[in-house]
Amino acid sequence: MNELLNQYINACLHPWQTQELLNAKRKTRVRPAVLGLVEEGSTLVQAHEEEKEEGRIGVNFHEAMSVSWIFIIFHATYSLIGITMGLNSTHWAQEELSYVMSSASAGIASYSIFSLLLNVVLFPLFFWVYGRFWINILKVFTNVFEKYEDEEEIEERCEEVVANSLTAHTFLVIPIVGDFLQKFSFLIYLYAGLRRNLGLNVFQSLLILMCPLILILLAIFLMVMSFGLLIATL
Repeated sequence: MNELLNQYINACLHPWQTQELLNAKRKTRVRPAVLGLVEEGSTLVQAHEEEKEEGRIGVNFHEAMSVSWIFIIFHATYSLIGITMGLNSTHWAQEELSYVMSSASAGIASYSIFSLLLNVVLFPLFFWVYGRFWINILKVFTNVFEKYEDEEEIEERCEEVVANSLTAHTFLVIPIVGDFLQKFSFLIYLYAGLRRNLGLNVFQSLLILMCPLILILLAIFLMVMSFGLLIATL
């Protein structure tokens, strides 16, 4: 666990170096020879596992999910403490507040607590959907730009880029601005992976980062057009 946490923090603190090392490791990777291992089927698996442990760099997708969950729980804990302190302050000042304002404060606090707990419980699902969304976007554009031909290598590279970019959840330990820093840092880390691991140029990388915004604008445009056509047919 200590080694995993150490790799996670290193990937967060050194995103450019981590992505570059992952790319360099792949280029210099020496696969165990198949000849001589046919009669010993387990030897190939064992050699592959030893190879991964010896040159461990960064984290994979499931490891990133597990450690990020810890930071989500930590973030929810001190957020709950802050909400509780706010409720106590409201209670102390209740005599000076109107009933409507007091009820509104209690309602907002209840909604905030429910949202925090829901985020903690369903975090693995949210993480998987968000991560796979970016992995699929990266795979599509990597194929469009014809950077690599091997589908297995494309999958591996894209998963590495996204998984190590999601180590930005480390910033959630910072109160108040941690959530903003996490989201902003993820885009920076993703850009580092696109440049250093996938080997894309600046324009290609920025285009991929803007893809969600483009998809949202396209969806809004289609909704407006559909609504306009519906009004025109009435």
